[in-house]
Amino acid sequence: MRTASCCEAPILTACVVLCVFCSSTSPASAAVVFSGEVSPAKSTDWNDTKHGYIGKTSGKSGSITVNGGSVLTSKSGDLGHASGAAGSVTVTGGGSTWTNTYGVVVGYSGTGTMRIENGGQVNNGDGNIAAGGAGASGTVTVTGIGSRWTNRYDLSLGYWGGRSTLRDDSRITSAFQFAENL
Repeated sequence: MRTASCCEAPILTACVVLCVFCSSTSPASAAVVFSGEVSPAKSTDWNDTKHGYIGKTSGKSGSITVNGGSVLTSKSGDLGHASGAAGSVTVTGGGSTWTNTYGVVVGYSGTGTMRIENGGQVNNGDGNIAAGGAGASGTVTVTGIGSRWTNRYDLSLGYWGGRSTLRDDSRITSAFQFAENL
């Protein structure tokens, strides 16, 4: 009987050490970080009924970083909404996701930049790069294995000067693609 309890102690100790190690390296660094002009202003206020703006007002800029397996959800999102505004979003790391019920516009009338890297994912209905006005500029970079931008419906590229880059076994998918004014 004593042998059984002696054998259990090292296993229990190993388990405790393993659990402590796992908790110190797991999503403690996971975060959704807002900077500058972002509306709604707190990630907890973003949901599938709220439209998100990153850089909404002329002369202002905003950014969002989604990392460490975090998830951000919104109804739709505009990066660089007004002329003279700038917005950027970075989604980085496996499990890190930005999901929009409807569309994402990267450079509506201002400048938008979206970077999806290291297994990050962005999912939405329609995707638009530089889609709103003559001053619009949009850039999307998808890089790193497993990184993906999924558009359930249309992807409009370059209506007013958009650009996309794919690297390292990454993907942009959509039902239909439109490339205009390139």
